[in-house]
Amino acid sequence: MKPNRRSKSYRWRLIFAAAVAAGALYYTYPSGKTTTPAEALARALGLADSKDFQQIEPLLGVAETEPRLQYWVTLLRAQSKAALGLESDAIELYKSIPLTHPAYLDAQVALLKISGGQGDGTSDAEVAALIQNAKSVQRSDLSAELMMIRAGQADETDKCALLAEIREQYPSLEAAKQARELMAAEAENGKRLCESLSVNEITAETQRLISEKEYVSALGEIQRAVRLSDESSPDAFRALLLEESILRKLGRHEEADHLLLVIGADGGIGTADEALLRTAKNAWNVNHHDRALTFLEKLLERFPESPLRPEVNYILGRVLEEKGLLADAKEAYARESKSEHPSEIHLKADTRTAWLYAVSGDYLHAVENFARLRVDAKKSELDPNVSRPYLIHALFWEHLMFQRLSEQQRASLQTQPSTEDLTQAFDNRLIPEYESVRLIEVLGDNVFNPKWRKLLGRVSDSDTSSCTMTVPQPLEQTLDILVSAKLAQLAKREIDWAIRLMPSGDEHELLPLMTRARLYFEFGLYHRAAGLAEMVLSAIENNQQFDRCSALMLTYLYPRAYENEIMRAAELSQLPAELLYALVRTESRFDPRAESSAGARGLAQLMPETAKEEGLPENGDLFDPETNVKLGAQHLRRLLNNYEELVYAVAAYNAGAAAVNRWKTRAPKLDSEEWIERIGYPETKAYVKKVLSAQKVYQLLETPS
Repeated sequence: MKPNRRSKSYRWRLIFAAAVAAGALYYTYPSGKTTTPAEALARALGLADSKDFQQIEPLLGVAETEPRLQYWVTLLRAQSKAALGLESDAIELYKSIPLTHPAYLDAQVALLKISGGQGDGTSDAEVAALIQNAKSVQRSDLSAELMMIRAGQADETDKCALLAEIREQYPSLEAAKQARELMAAEAENGKRLCESLSVNEITAETQRLISEKEYVSALGEIQRAVRLSDESSPDAFRALLLEESILRKLGRHEEADHLLLVIGADGGIGTADEALLRTAKNAWNVNHHDRALTFLEKLLERFPESPLRPEVNYILGRVLEEKGLLADAKEAYARESKSEHPSEIHLKADTRTAWLYAVSGDYLHAVENFARLRVDAKKSELDPNVSRPYLIHALFWEHLMFQRLSEQQRASLQTQPSTEDLTQAFDNRLIPEYESVRLIEVLGDNVFNPKWRKLLGRVSDSDTSSCTMTVPQPLEQTLDILVSAKLAQLAKREIDWAIRLMPSGDEHELLPLMTRARLYFEFGLYHRAAGLAEMVLSAIENNQQFDRCSALMLTYLYPRAYENEIMRAAELSQLPAELLYALVRTESRFDPRAESSAGARGLAQLMPETAKEEGLPENGDLFDPETNVKLGAQHLRRLLNNYEELVYAVAAYNAGAAAVNRWKTRAPKLDSEEWIERIGYPETKAYVKKVLSAQKVYQLLETPS
């Protein structure tokens, strides 16, 4: 029976509904402020994230006045209906979202969840295809959910593999927690899902729990493995070693120390030697050098054939070096310096030996040992990603130390540093490195000029029109709308889905990557553009077909993003703008929403405490680019005023003043170049190099000639 539109009760219901809608709009929109459709969508998304679906509909009514937001509105409306128990309405809305829109994936996952994983007769192959689609557009959230749905349909063997894959690939997502809880529930019911009772299977489960930071559960699992192992068997001792590492993570160090003593006394090669080495390292880490030496010498005496011997000699050298026994340290390093196929430990030993000579001012022997490191790194069969940094380090310091030799010393060398080696190591590299930037400054362009340096002069005049695909104008209009309301995540999904649907005709798949990078860059997703540009540059270093595109990718890798904010901060702090660009690039890659695990926030990755010291107001927002960059520049200026040397200031920005003061005290007479190599934290050493090299690249991009 239809309502009588003239009835008094019907009119009152209309008035009441209008009042509710008006009230929602009143409390949702600030008084006197016009809200665009995209802003309304952004607010609706915020309400959905907080599970407040009651107030969403008025916002969606505003958002849907923009046709380009239609399917995002449909998706959100469907989610709202489902949350309010109106499943049939939600299903109808989900089904109306077409394959051509990025919301299609979300809709398909939602339909599968509503139907208990069955959909409208959705086959396992179709779910598998959805998983691949989700992975292809970096939707890890949906990939994991789809894998959980697929696991629910699978037999026990396939379920095991899927649950394990979810936990290994996505340990921080909610789906990994669900997979872990499912396996635990099955275990409580007397089943042992995905596991036989073998020690290896239980150890694998323990490793998954460790990756998920579920250390208490991991400890229970590995202790079960110990109980199931034959006493004094290699499996039992390996399980005990894993138990020891878990106990350390739980802060139970006395129990961990006891386990190492047991394993060290009763185990054999592969377990006891590992236990003795761990004990020595633990002692070394707390500066108990004599105790460390005792365990290292015991290990070498008991297990002369241990495969850990190279590492033992390296650690022995480090301990002796810290005790000031430099001749003994060189001897320990030398035991591992000769090998047909040098390992990384050999390369580390070569490096330490060369530096012992360099720091003592014996530049002749330093050059000879850096040359040995260069030769070993070149003949090493290690992954190039491992050996290459040692080769670069050797080439760099061999040439710099060579500059300090007298003519007589240079003549005494059996081999002279070769610019040919430099060319081979650097010239094809399109990604600038600290060492190559500095070598240009030291040796000059005529002697050494890597390929990336030549590219800088072509940035403005390179024809890059064929480096990316033409994208539909409606897509760019949609992206403009989304970015205007700071809906960066939706903009990314629009880009990724559109590129996925566009045929490229490129067997290398570089055109789609470069097109995505261009769109990310043009629409303000600078950190994502930089990540893709780095990937593309690595792929096209030796690809003649796309060589013309290198200059374009380099500008994405070193963008002048947030120019107004950075130039203003540079002026206020009296710091070079290129230095601030380099700092922000290194800290956050220009992601204004970046937040570290330690709590550092925004473009310049400021800790809240530091920001307050620099004058952040009580209600200040560190995710605001202008606020963040201004305070970051102010903090760097304060550090520079304190230390008077840029190297120290940049190191302190990353590691803190206390660490820098400690390193300065330990090495007071080194010049800044050598001091960088003596920085105690590997992360800070790499950080300082990245900032200084990026500053130089920005300077060269500004004036490439």
